[in-house]
Amino acid sequence: MNAKPRRILVVDDDVLFQKIALRVLADPASEIVIAQGGAEAIGLLEIRTFDLAIIDLGMPEVGGFAVIRAMKQDTRLRNIPILVITGNHCGSVVSKAVQLGVGAILPKPVRWRALPSMVEEMLDRPTSAV
Repeated sequence: MNAKPRRILVVDDDVLFQKIALRVLADPASEIVIAQGGAEAIGLLEIRTFDLAIIDLGMPEVGGFAVIRAMKQDTRLRNIPILVITGNHCGSVVSKAVQLGVGAILPKPVRWRALPSMVEEMLDRPTSAV
């Protein structure tokens, strides 16, 4: 009996990032879903279930922090592990991400070889109860 695929939401407005993420994370045990930005991500989170969210913080209109806050305010979504991608390495951004309960931070430029192992580690962590 096959286990259901793990569903990973990738939220980034950069098309090149999306294409590389799809290639790097390609795995028969995973379904990768792309959201072009924060608003689309929030819409997808309302209608689908995900096992992990990879979210770029620096997006126009609805940014990554808005998506994370929306997830943390929804009891159905608050325990989904979150990996953030950011080009802003200042302490206040990192501190804010940690305060919001982000599981890991991957700085830009992304070390693509590190991404699959980070994803596996986050998916293997037990989620905390609500």
